[in-house]
Amino acid sequence: MTKIKFKYTAPYCVLMTIVVVLIIGIVNGNAAENQKGYMDPMATKVLENVSDYLAKAKTLSMKATAIDDHVMESGVIVTYAKDVEVYVKRPDKFLAIIRDDNLKQRRIYFDGKSIVRLHVEKNTYQKFSYDGDIDGVLDHIIDNYDMDLPLADLIYNDIAGVMKESIISAEHMGERMVEGVPCHHLSFESTGADWQVWIQKWDKPVLRRFAINFVNTDGNPQYLAMFKEWRINPGLDEQIFSFTPPFGAKEVEIKKVVGSETGN
Repeated sequence: MTKIKFKYTAPYCVLMTIVVVLIIGIVNGNAAENQKGYMDPMATKVLENVSDYLAKAKTLSMKATAIDDHVMESGVIVTYAKDVEVYVKRPDKFLAIIRDDNLKQRRIYFDGKSIVRLHVEKNTYQKFSYDGDIDGVLDHIIDNYDMDLPLADLIYNDIAGVMKESIISAEHMGERMVEGVPCHHLSFESTGADWQVWIQKWDKPVLRRFAINFVNTDGNPQYLAMFKEWRINPGLDEQIFSFTPPFGAKEVEIKKVVGSETGN
């Protein structure tokens, strides 16, 4: 997972949010000209609503397809895709299932006591102990381990707080349809990346689409995530968050980030 300091720095992590202020914006459906440092209060308010809505959910689940560009040494851009399922029970449990387009599958379990990444086709897993909540374990992973956690920013308790440090400008671009669903279209500039989100309107403000352009990276790679099947406060079986090694599975060492407290 690359890193851009939303919370994560790279295409693999999607995120959200902000806090802010003031106004001026859309006239006759046309967005005002975007200016560096301009913070559209309508855009930040919509993101605040998403953050509050998801943070209040005691349980949630969703599915997404994520598409990201990789810049090869030759400068050629190669695009890969993955399907992701996420299940959350606050404050201290989640399960993420990642299926790559090369048919590889990973599962990441957190039960409030330990986190495990299972490589299904290799029948290997990596595990370390962590006694705490979701926010704490995500921060710990980011700081110390080389572990891909697609869409992790969306399960923080304070989604808005994760993003606001890097925001330079924000704008509400109007209303758009995403797969037949009316959405707010928001545009943001942040350190190292421009990003856009499409948020469902009305009483269920969830993400429908998310796009990042990494403007300071050679080749300007892009990341796109498309969301579906949001479920808020579904009944989730506690057992799905606990890991039981499959028959014959082998535990292997997890790679640590150089310079981390747990690494060198």
